[in-house]
Amino acid sequence: MHAHASTVTHALASLPHPRQAQGIIKRQYGHRVMDEVCEACNGEGCIVTKPPTLEQKIASLEALIASAESLEDLERYEAALRSGKLDDVLLKQ
Repeated sequence: MHAHASTVTHALASLPHPRQAQGIIKRQYGHRVMDEVCEACNGEGCIVTKPPTLEQKIASLEALIASAESLEDLERYEAALRSGKLDDVLLKQ
């Protein structure tokens, strides 16, 4: 059993941070190999960022309207609200 653990340790030592599909990182500390939960995915195995909801987009656009400095910007924001094409305006900011 000790020879097998040594082989695994040497195999893992050659990789910088082997990652498992379960969101676990194998790290070597001396002669031990420890499983650590990935900080980026919190052990879920993938990093997912949800797109903003329509309410969040409207709130962002309302904040832009409140801070608008020109009449052209206000007209552009109003046109985006009326047409429903919020992404066009929000991506340019």
